[in-house]
Amino acid sequence: MNPPLQDEEIACDWLPGLAPLLAEPRTFGATRYVQPQAGEHLPCREGIDPKHSHAGNLPPMETSPDSNLHPIDVVSLAVKGYRGIAKLMLKDLEALPEEAFTNPFGPKTRTVADIVYEVNLVNDHIGMVIRGEKPFDWPEGGWIKAPEDLDSKQAVVEAFRVSSDRFGETAESFSGAALCEPFDTGEAVTTRLERIRFATVHMWYHSGQLNYIQTLIGDDVWHWNS
Repeated sequence: MNPPLQDEEIACDWLPGLAPLLAEPRTFGATRYVQPQAGEHLPCREGIDPKHSHAGNLPPMETSPDSNLHPIDVVSLAVKGYRGIAKLMLKDLEALPEEAFTNPFGPKTRTVADIVYEVNLVNDHIGMVIRGEKPFDWPEGGWIKAPEDLDSKQAVVEAFRVSSDRFGETAESFSGAALCEPFDTGEAVTTRLERIRFATVHMWYHSGQLNYIQTLIGDDVWHWNS
């Protein structure tokens, strides 16, 4: 008989997007991760004793002398993933020249300011939702365009820094249990973890656009790798 969940533990669905990576058990450092069976849940609070990692309806998990088996630390996974792309994107922004921020390459192309402004809007909107605040209405009418006050590299970089730091602090403020528990946004039932994951993926998407823009102006250096 499996032990019941403890007060400090919670069972939640397998993290979206990771299942294809774990068709077979994978070891990262000293931690071994496995994919639960269909319909099962994985405890997702940090600090759960490995011998109790079959909490809820999971079968017992085997450990080996050279590999510990742990439930995923979702706080670390979510926050570090987000902080990582924010740091990478900031390096790319700081490496771009002034003219790239507001000068389009054609009548339909977006500027760096446009792209960063959209990223900030998404992060600010999601941050308000997961904090339980009433978010602003999303602007309609096609591609998001930067406002007139984002008219320089300094203004764009600083706006990104403020927005991304605020979102990171919001993500860090929740426990693993709070990240995994379902909540109703008014439009759908989701989890804070899923919303943080979306913000992270969205930033990766636009990070690639920044890298492409830098190559258009003759820069092929991997600034994010410095």
